[in-house]
Amino acid sequence: MKREVQQFKAEFFKALSHPLRVQILELLCEGDKNVNELQTLCGAEGSAVSQQLAILRNKKIVTTSKEGTRVLYS
Repeated sequence: MKREVQQFKAEFFKALSHPLRVQILELLCEGDKNVNELQTLCGAEGSAVSQQLAILRNKKIVTTSKEGTRVLYS
């Protein structure tokens, strides 16, 4: 079990190893946002934000929900 926890921690910290991912998480702490909102607030290209969100989603650090046609991240 200890080895599994260590592996989880290593993967978690790897997911935080990019400044844009950290910025996205800081913004999501303020409330749910969609890609366009994150793009504007980060001042980054939509593709870059989407790419970083995909990594955070795959690591189960962020979740998504649909509101009409919008996908919200939290």
